[in-house]
Amino acid sequence: MQLDCLKGYTILLNAHYIPGPLAAWFLRNLGARVIKIEPPGGDLFRHVPPFFTGPGGRISAYFRALNAGFESISVNLKEPEGVAVFEKLLQVSHVYIDGNRPGFLQKLIGKTATEINPELISVPISAFGLSGPCHLQAGHDGNCMAMAGTLSHNGDSERGISSPTGIQAVDITAGLIAACTAMGMLLGRRNPQSTARPAVFDGSMLDAAVLLNQIYVSKFSADANEMQPGREWLNGGRGYYATYQTADGRAVFFGAIEDKLFQNFTEKIERSDLLEIRRQSEQNPALLLDELKILFASRSLSEWEEALRDCDCCFTPVRSVGEAFAEPQIQHRGMIREINDSAWGNMHQICYPGLFDSKNIDPSNEAPAIGQHTNSILAETGHTPSQIQDLLKSKVVRASA
Repeated sequence: MQLDCLKGYTILLNAHYIPGPLAAWFLRNLGARVIKIEPPGGDLFRHVPPFFTGPGGRISAYFRALNAGFESISVNLKEPEGVAVFEKLLQVSHVYIDGNRPGFLQKLIGKTATEINPELISVPISAFGLSGPCHLQAGHDGNCMAMAGTLSHNGDSERGISSPTGIQAVDITAGLIAACTAMGMLLGRRNPQSTARPAVFDGSMLDAAVLLNQIYVSKFSADANEMQPGREWLNGGRGYYATYQTADGRAVFFGAIEDKLFQNFTEKIERSDLLEIRRQSEQNPALLLDELKILFASRSLSEWEEALRDCDCCFTPVRSVGEAFAEPQIQHRGMIREINDSAWGNMHQICYPGLFDSKNIDPSNEAPAIGQHTNSILAETGHTPSQIQDLLKSKVVRASA
């Protein structure tokens, strides 16, 4: 199915990497039109391997995942004529998502987005926000996690703090926040009872990283104890919520926090002695951790899957990305679709998370080539055919063949 909740709204996206494009991806799935403005060389993510190849040439798997369904206009913003094109795009858009460093637009044009279009909702997303002592610094997911304290309890008790996981939690959270906020601001414009109608949402990856620490900030306020990697309730420091290795070198996650679930586990494997070990482990967590480490290492993954089949105890094999494609529950939910892109062939695409009236939103099949929609977008914004040709010849804009 296709949703048109946001039909009629145009999102102008000027952002690379993950947070901005992901925010636009959510809005696109809900029916908005997304116009992505790119430099002549394209989004930086276009050049990150691995690549799909096909009749359309090649395209980065990462770029394709985040930009499917968008329209692309390629503009050289170093030229005054390119800046004029950009201003026209701002004038016809409803939401502007900006992933550049603070002050980009002011430096480029001498105006803010909302000064160019007073009806526009502006959603800049930067590492540290639009103000503050660090606001002009570069920063990625891991930098923000480090500053927010989120990275301090990532790791294990033996090796200490580790690198962030491969999941870009801060980037994704920042994108989700931006999308949700943009929708709320759009709704507020149409709500006669709404009196607060801000024009700018200052999105910060650092703020998103702090949000990820929500329950631990509250914990610290209560007991003043710093979080320790691999020693806490929810980061592997308790035997009933941790990852273990099986006899054949596979990994499983065991999450029987609740007494009833843990009891189900002990009954299924006929190890009632584990109940007492769990009680003692509240004072000495290593007791249960060590016992379960030995226990799970005594059987292969397939043996554990068979032994705990139909046991309600929060036991889950750790799947690889490729294995997840075949996971029955994921297949049932329809979250990963195999689609055909006419330019780059067959590939897998993530669907919008969740079902609407028991149905998935159909994923967008194609990501744009650089400047694929340049000519049509220029025509929409009032450029004549001769003006478009002049812009192309002077390399102010780029259009794909």
